[in-house]
Amino acid sequence: MSLGGIMGGVVIVEEIFDYPGMGRLFFEAVGNRDYPLMQTILLFTIVGMLLANLLADFVVGWLDPRVRKGDAKWICKITNAQRRWRKKGLLPRWASML
Repeated sequence: MSLGGIMGGVVIVEEIFDYPGMGRLFFEAVGNRDYPLMQTILLFTIVGMLLANLLADFVVGWLDPRVRKGDAKWICKITNAQRRWRKKGLLPRWASML
């Protein structure tokens, strides 16, 4: 989900429930062209999203032993058809990682 989608969703929820929060503050900052306030809100939102993604990565690694460091070979398995295509030059090296 994009940052714009998150901020837009926050503004809509705050308008529906008449809750004065960060979304409304951000919306007013955009209307008033208050760039330092917009930058601050976006900085905290981005840092929060990065920390949440980092936490999710650790939790997934803890729950699924296949994802742990050194055990990710199952992600990059190449099929026999891909090997044949690569030998013929029809498949670039990075395509097996998709």
